[in-house]
Amino acid sequence: MNLLALDTSTESCSAAITINGVLYQQQQMTQRGHSTLILGMLDQLFKQADASIADIDALAFGRGPGSFTGVRIGVGVAQGIAFARELPVIPVSTLAAVAQAAFDAFGHQNIAVAMDARMDEIYAGCFQVKGGFVTLIDEEKVCTAKHFFPANAEKWLGAGNGWQVYAEMLQANFFEQLID
Repeated sequence: MNLLALDTSTESCSAAITINGVLYQQQQMTQRGHSTLILGMLDQLFKQADASIADIDALAFGRGPGSFTGVRIGVGVAQGIAFARELPVIPVSTLAAVAQAAFDAFGHQNIAVAMDARMDEIYAGCFQVKGGFVTLIDEEKVCTAKHFFPANAEKWLGAGNGWQVYAEMLQANFFEQLID
């Protein structure tokens, strides 16, 4: 399956395509300008892959949680492309994507994701791995760092930029349950 994926919901504006099993990807960290960047990224990726939108079978996009404007940009671009090409659309949780990347990199089975939501809040969720894929075990939420606690007594791997922004508070909440 040839897949186009994009995410504009966080400071990481990213796009990727897989064509015949080969992955092409681009990412840029920026606080603004996702609407300008994403279309250019897609154009460059298709040129790199020597492919076109006609080669795509489905489209995945980061549905958030994340920046209100960023999520709207991603939804709008995904909706426009999918509608024009009659492609199936796959919404992907931003928190689940971060958790899956953490599992793929470190192999830990319990992942607590905290993403900075600004204004002293985080987007948060606890995930466990089943069959190589992360599964949300409580609920995605917006809360202050002091209100995010482990979902059970297991050891947890912290993932997401919220762990840097609110390190002291989150480490206190997870205390001995946090993997070094």
